[in-house]
Amino acid sequence: MTSPFFGWFEIIRLGLIQACLGAVVVVTTSTLNRIMVVELALPALLPGCLVAWHYAVQIVRPRMGYGADKGRRSTPWMMGGMMVLGVGGFLAAVWTDLFQSVMMLFGVLLLVMLAVPAAGGLEHATRVAVEQTGPGFSFGPGFSPDGRDFLPLGLACSFFFVWVFGGFGSPASVVRVMASKSTSHIRKSIVLLGGYNLLIYIPLIMICICGRAIIAELPPGKTDEIIPRLTLSLTNGLPGGSLLAGFVLSAPFGAVMATVSGYLVVIASGVVRDIYQRFLRPHATARETRLLTYIVMICVGLFAFLLNVKPVAYLQVFVIFSGAGSAVTFVVPALMAAYWRRATALGAIAAMIAGGGTLILFYIAGFFFPDPGIGPMGSIRPIFLSGLDPIIWGLSASLIAGVGVSLLTPAPDPKLVSRLFGEDVVCARSTGS
Repeated sequence: MTSPFFGWFEIIRLGLIQACLGAVVVVTTSTLNRIMVVELALPALLPGCLVAWHYAVQIVRPRMGYGADKGRRSTPWMMGGMMVLGVGGFLAAVWTDLFQSVMMLFGVLLLVMLAVPAAGGLEHATRVAVEQTGPGFSFGPGFSPDGRDFLPLGLACSFFFVWVFGGFGSPASVVRVMASKSTSHIRKSIVLLGGYNLLIYIPLIMICICGRAIIAELPPGKTDEIIPRLTLSLTNGLPGGSLLAGFVLSAPFGAVMATVSGYLVVIASGVVRDIYQRFLRPHATARETRLLTYIVMICVGLFAFLLNVKPVAYLQVFVIFSGAGSAVTFVVPALMAAYWRRATALGAIAAMIAGGGTLILFYIAGFFFPDPGIGPMGSIRPIFLSGLDPIIWGLSASLIAGVGVSLLTPAPDPKLVSRLFGEDVVCARSTGS
């Protein structure tokens, strides 16, 4: 019996299979190892060993080829290999973010276990810090080298809203929330994230208190260096201390890089999709939008770089402004969409405008009112009405505007609401709940 003709079509078919395998391998052996080294700051030896393991597995390829030839059924071997490789590439991409979160939790817990004994206990560390700075460090309004009431009670309570809702309301987080499968998953994620943040921030407070006692010579204006200095100091005498310090510091730096890249993508997509493509060129080609996205990302990156050529004296002012701005703009609309069946599109828009406008108004008013003497020093400062941060008033205005406009506008389509909440909401619409 003659064998079937093996022509150019069959050769191209086999070549395309190898090209698909190579495309998946590029993700796992090129992109991910760059993320591990550059963004997660892991030792280059780790991704090098993983890539070496990838090539070591190639030794079994002759055995797989022999099995395919012997069984005269190549398709199951090819499809099985591609499936395993594709699943591995997908899981590697997913586990990159998960690994970063786990490493941050591991680093914080390790550092608090090293810092508290090194400072002689939390009580002793607090007493030493009070001796070095004054009673305001422990009892309020906080320690500030220039004698300001750095953190009075109103601002202290306000910052619980800044850090909780600021992270939830950041554009990168909102995009991830919109990509959730259902509101049920969002609810479970909020609970999980709340527990995770509890395990992160409470130990960080303890670490910083111990750091003030362990590193007494930390000069004013250098308090941002407390975690890196403390990490290097506490792991210096441990076996593999440099490796432990690298793991502890890699997670927060990786989180910073991931956040920056997320903001770049969100800003670029907002400019291109919401401004250029919607108002200027609705029929822009894919190549045109891709090129413009690259240009916007480069320009935004260069602008941020130029701003940091001469670092500002108080970076916390900009961090609080950006975090609070994200919170007052996006948190209330996101919660309305996730929990309230009566929320409308106009209500969400009104909530965003009212929240963001209130915050900006408070910061503009800060240029015309005298310095209240509270909070960090800086030329850019808001007014603190009743001693509270503007985020409180921005969230309040956003909530009032969102609920009020939603109640004054027609209710959303019950079919659309049922897709979001997974239940029949006809009765809910009729009762206005």
